[in-house]
Order: sequence, then structure tokens, then C-alpha cells
Amino acid sequence: MDTSNFFVALTHSDDESLTFHHVMADAILVDESHPEWPYWSQRQPISGLSAYVIKNRTPLLIENNALSYLEEHNLPFIEVGAGGVESWLGVPMSVGERVLG
Repeated sequence: MDTSNFFVALTHSDDESLTFHHVMADAILVDESHPEWPYWSQRQPISGLSAYVIKNRTPLLIENNALSYLEEHNLPFIEVGAGGVESWLGVPMSVGERVLG
């Protein structure tokens, strides 16, 4: 699986949002000097496939045509980088019963 575009996010139950602690966009680390930094440095609502993984506490793999899957199911998604979405993998990070991200 290509990992040129991915993120690691933590959940905040107080406002059902995510903060992004590691983001790669087109194989470049998104930091303060990256043009996408203003978006990734702010809390974002939990939505789309990330929401599904967090709420269901189960991994999800879409191996082919992930963008088509999202569009067909009318799911919002967080796009990372400019390469489009061919496959998608989400895995909940949890301790006991609590999902952290």
C-alpha cells in the first residue's frame, strides 16, 4: 500500500473532533512550512471513513477505487495531498475500551 498520503489523528470527545499529529502529503511531512499546514494544524470534525473506524472500533480497508466508494456512499472524506484516493486503510488506536484516534 502506498503511504505517500496518510495521517495519524487523535480524537477529542468534548467536541467530536480530530487533531492531526503526523501528516504526509505527497510523501512530504506536513509541518509549519508546508502549504497545507493551516488546515492540518486545526481541529477538524470527525467525519467520513475516519468516523466509521472510530465509532465502530474496527479496522477498514478499501483496496480499490476508494474515491468511487466514498462518492457512491455520499461520505465526506479528508483528502491528503494531490494524488487522489485509490486505496484507504483506517485502524483505530485504542487503550482498553477507549478509542484515542
